[in-house]
Amino acid sequence: MASKKEEGFEALYGALEGAIAKLEEGNLTLEESITLYEEGMKLAQRCRELLQQADLRITRLQEAFGGGPGIREDASEYVAASGFGEPDDEPPPMSTHPTIRSDLHNHTHFSRDSILSPRDLVRRANDVGLGCVAVTDHNTIRGGLAVREIADFPVIVGEEARSEDGEILGLFLTEDIPEGLPAAETIARIKDQGGIVGIPHPFDSLRSALREETMTDLIAQIDFIEGLNSRIIFPLHNKRAVEFARKHDRPVSAASDAHCARELGRSYVEMPPFSGREDFVRSLRAGRLVGRLSSPLIHLVSRYSVLRRRLGWRPG
Repeated sequence: MASKKEEGFEALYGALEGAIAKLEEGNLTLEESITLYEEGMKLAQRCRELLQQADLRITRLQEAFGGGPGIREDASEYVAASGFGEPDDEPPPMSTHPTIRSDLHNHTHFSRDSILSPRDLVRRANDVGLGCVAVTDHNTIRGGLAVREIADFPVIVGEEARSEDGEILGLFLTEDIPEGLPAAETIARIKDQGGIVGIPHPFDSLRSALREETMTDLIAQIDFIEGLNSRIIFPLHNKRAVEFARKHDRPVSAASDAHCARELGRSYVEMPPFSGREDFVRSLRAGRLVGRLSSPLIHLVSRYSVLRRRLGWRPG
């Protein structure tokens, strides 16, 4: 029989889920619980190592083959979808003025499905040349506050709030937005703080996205639409988002939606510098989307992170 280290991710992950289920049943002796907990921690570590190896292999393949059909999406597709040029044209230059790279939707380990620490986020952002990062953890601004405390670049404190109608981004926040509220109330609470409202990964049928009818009903209160999300599985969903934004005259954003360090900087907006929430939307409207999709395997990182929480791990 193959050893645990020789087994694939699926087998290890299944064994980890089984170990957690037994621990949660509470029918083991203390010694049995300790032994199983130790085994679970080893399985979790091996799962993480395999995920890192797989992600590195995918990244190298993308770099070697230019991303490949359905994997890489560069800005020209979004320029074309927005009516500013043809698919084969070079994206038009923004202006002769300086621009910054802004990655506008990311998660730290204050989101239960992310393994990215604030310190690693800052390190990675500097390594890939980002000039601004929005930290938008699920239903909390704790990650944004932690990153802003240590970053040497502008950080937008935000949240990805899960309303009863789907997820909504709030940027430039000072307080948490509770989850489970109607979309209209979620937006109202963001606005009450002077925040900016964005809609993440609309049309994504695999995640909690607002329905098109809901977005249309609330469009007067929506400041921007996320037009390029690197964690999208089907590129058509990004294109539909851009088309919806164009139809309703809303600027589009780009985001890595990072849940681990390697993801950060995959997508961003090249935009003029802005001083704060007052001129953010104007700057975003003048921006250009740049980026590519992550490998679908990256979603396994989130599965691992959730299991790690069930084993008792918590951010410091």
